Amino acid sequence: PDIMEPLFKRFLWRMRRLGHNTVSVCHVGDDAVGATLPRLLFIESKQQRRFICQVAPQHAATLGQSLLEARMWSLFDGELDL
Repeated sequence: PDIMEPLFKRFLWRMRRLGHNTVSVCHVGDDAVGATLPRLLFIESKQQRRFICQVAPQHAATLGQSLLEARMWSLFDGELDL
């Protein structure tokens, strides 16, 4: 929250300066980000999207479990093509 809130505030300020009236953020992962968004008056969308993550077999043992723990990562809409 100490990092995300100032980042989002600056981002929102900049979007308003550019003339945008609304901003949409798609996020999966860390609850700290999820808790920050409502404080900044973002509302949860009813839209649902699928999230699929494929791990190379040689990394499954080390990465597999951490992928199940949302606090270990954050993924935003712009990163969906990774």
